[in-house]
Amino acid sequence: MESDRPTIMIAYGSQTGTAIEVAQDLQRLLQKRYFNTQFSSMNDIPISALPHYTIILFVCATSGQGDVPDNMATFWRNLLRRNIPNNYLRDVYYSVFSLGDSTYAKYNFAGKMLYKRVENIGAIPLCERGDGDDQHPCGLYGDFFPWCEMLFETLMTMYPLPPGTDIIGDDVLPRNSYNITYDTIEEIDDHDQNDQRLARLVSNERITDPNWEQDVRHIVLDIESTGITYNPGDVVYIMPKNDTTKVENFIRQIGLDPDTIIRNISRNTPGALKFPVRSYPITIRTLMEQYIDVLGTPPRYFYEIISFFAEDEIQKERLKYFSTQEGYVDFYDYNYKLKKTVVDILHDFASVKIPLEYLLEAIPTLKPRPFSISSAQRLHPNEIHVTLAVVKYKIYSQVKYGLCSNWLKNYQITGNYDIPVFIEKGSMKLPSDPLTPLILIGPGTGCAAFRSYIQYRHSLKSDGTQVGPILFFFGCRKQEMDYIYNTEWNQYVGEQFLILSVAFSRDQPQKVYVQDKILEYKGLVWNMLQNNAHIFVSGNALKMPRDVRNAFKSIVGEFGKYSEKQAEGFVKMLEMQDRYQSETWA
Repeated sequence: MESDRPTIMIAYGSQTGTAIEVAQDLQRLLQKRYFNTQFSSMNDIPISALPHYTIILFVCATSGQGDVPDNMATFWRNLLRRNIPNNYLRDVYYSVFSLGDSTYAKYNFAGKMLYKRVENIGAIPLCERGDGDDQHPCGLYGDFFPWCEMLFETLMTMYPLPPGTDIIGDDVLPRNSYNITYDTIEEIDDHDQNDQRLARLVSNERITDPNWEQDVRHIVLDIESTGITYNPGDVVYIMPKNDTTKVENFIRQIGLDPDTIIRNISRNTPGALKFPVRSYPITIRTLMEQYIDVLGTPPRYFYEIISFFAEDEIQKERLKYFSTQEGYVDFYDYNYKLKKTVVDILHDFASVKIPLEYLLEAIPTLKPRPFSISSAQRLHPNEIHVTLAVVKYKIYSQVKYGLCSNWLKNYQITGNYDIPVFIEKGSMKLPSDPLTPLILIGPGTGCAAFRSYIQYRHSLKSDGTQVGPILFFFGCRKQEMDYIYNTEWNQYVGEQFLILSVAFSRDQPQKVYVQDKILEYKGLVWNMLQNNAHIFVSGNALKMPRDVRNAFKSIVGEFGKYSEKQAEGFVKMLEMQDRYQSETWA
């Protein structure tokens, strides 16, 4: 059957792994419709190969300020070559599903550019571009499913199934993507630290008051042995481990022996990604501690797979319902709103007895966590500083913990280089000219990247370089509780190096936020904007970025004598010129 249908190339560009998961879901849905598929990052596809595909489906995230993801960057540069004729892909059908967050100015910018560029060199659209939005009430999949319906309607019209053949139903167990080879040796070195850059923890200091509700830590990592270099605004990725006790309990809960030794994990299907174990042999315990995200919230596909291994019929039906499009809202409420982990789910559905081969397919691998670097390497040549908010919250009566932040909080200083790290460029770009004025808005731990900016500029000035003015708006709740780095900020103020305005939102009856402080400094803000100031905003994505943006629009309208529409256009112009950059998170 599949040999009579075209091979569809699924090409992804992903920065954090989410686009890969969406692309894998797309691949499974196509395979249920008897389409052959190939699966690849865009960087691994030569431009010369594109005309040889009948259909290409792109799944593309947007990184930072409208940038393409790293594993798409080379492909995108080559695709923009001027010598590519405008009919180069005249025989190729395509579509694009893009992933982003509509709170960003350049929402889904990479996907929009890709869709237009491929069309401009002759490819034929199968359907409209799909725009996945993290802000959708049901997340990205609230946009993914309608796009799939449009896509499949076109594909199944072009390539109908033979009479009597139906789409493969959800009651058919997919082929397992991985084979596991076990070993019988009795003792192994199970540290598995090959080909890693390892940092050493040298300081782990709480910098909010001990009686305050939010535990914020100043983490210092020694990187002297790693050869790592970084720039202001860069991001350090830290690979955590799952809690040993929770892992042991989980392994025994699913009926496995943690000391069982695995010699190899190999791919069993063409579309499977190489499983990221760095060295073998390895025990199941280490596999679960270091590679499998058993304490994370799994994707929808997890429910589909484990439904086949539920022995209780009521549980089986519920799991199957969660994995359908019809059950997506209920699935979203249970899985994402309640922040269910794999451990939670297999506790709730205790009749599930799943083989390890399918567990590896159904659970995402453990991902490194990104943190804005809060130090300048000019000042701290052998260190990386991280400003860490320890994640702990309640959903109803159940306490939830952020994996990496709590792992670091409880990490014991041993003197060993044993924390896996790597560096990537941050989404915000500090202007290269040190004379460029900076306006920084960073409440809470949003100040982290700006601490690196300020330290960098200060070290330049100390070496005799002229630097531009810095206006910094910081915000927290109470001056005596969570005014982090206050001694350092005020030292810079005393040197007349930094202009600082702090909003203590809970220290007076009327709440005061950073956007209120921006308006208090409106004359200075306008003057700095007239002198090519760059604005940087970092912090929680809920309300702050919108309110801050409105404050700047108000200032532009008042001093520039602009209408509301003209002021909006002025701020958009700043964004397009990278003079207004944001890095926010949910």
